[in-house]
Amino acid sequence: MQRGKEVYDTIMLALSPRQPALLFVATSQGGFRSTGGCQHWEVLVGPLGGRPVLAFAFDPATPTRLYAGTFGFGVFRSEDGGRTWRAASRGLVPK
Repeated sequence: MQRGKEVYDTIMLALSPRQPALLFVATSQGGFRSTGGCQHWEVLVGPLGGRPVLAFAFDPATPTRLYAGTFGFGVFRSEDGGRTWRAASRGLVPK
């Protein structure tokens, strides 16, 4: 993924199962969100800001809920389609 003159290693792309224009990209430099079908991207801020994101997963029962797995910082959950994030690693056993 390229943002301005910066190029990031793209790890994965996640598409919303119910909103085709909503996409998330996991990169080595953080997560990005597009609500316009890849036309414009916004950097995910808050606890995900600048942290390497390895994966995104949508909750099939609740389309506005998704999870982000990071490298070394745990799992985060969003209840509002990726606008805000909070830690969700409690109860998970580190491998």
